[in-house]
Amino acid sequence: NVVLFEDFENVDEGWGPFMYGWQGPMNTHFSEANPPYTDDTIQGKYSLKTRREGSPDMVYRTVPATLKLKPDTTYTVSFDYLSDTPECFQLVTGHDGEEANQIDQRDVIPDGSWTVKRFSATIKTSSQPDNFIGISKIDKDKVGTLVIDNLLIQE
Repeated sequence: NVVLFEDFENVDEGWGPFMYGWQGPMNTHFSEANPPYTDDTIQGKYSLKTRREGSPDMVYRTVPATLKLKPDTTYTVSFDYLSDTPECFQLVTGHDGEEANQIDQRDVIPDGSWTVKRFSATIKTSSQPDNFIGISKIDKDKVGTLVIDNLLIQE
């Protein structure tokens, strides 16, 4: 059962289901295909690119208004990606409660070879109503680039 598919080709505003997860300077944007001069778009005309993000943790995430994840539910989250730094970023699953961005699960995005790979993780949401997925940095001092495309969430 497909819950969401996003290829970032027809986004009216923002970054599809994601919003910025930190209050500092922002280095996330849509990369636009421009061969042979750029190689940071995976498929189609646009991909979502994060480059040398200054965030110490959450780079971007969903909110219930952009992606409603049911409590106590198992989902598969997958996407195509490019990364130039191994183990710099991770998919996080969490919920908002008394504090925002409470992380329940972390799945490391392993490869940093700047070759398109497919990432996939099985996640389980919390019993709380406001669950989210996002991309965060693993180490605030490690910088790198992450490009994602063809995001698929299945229940």
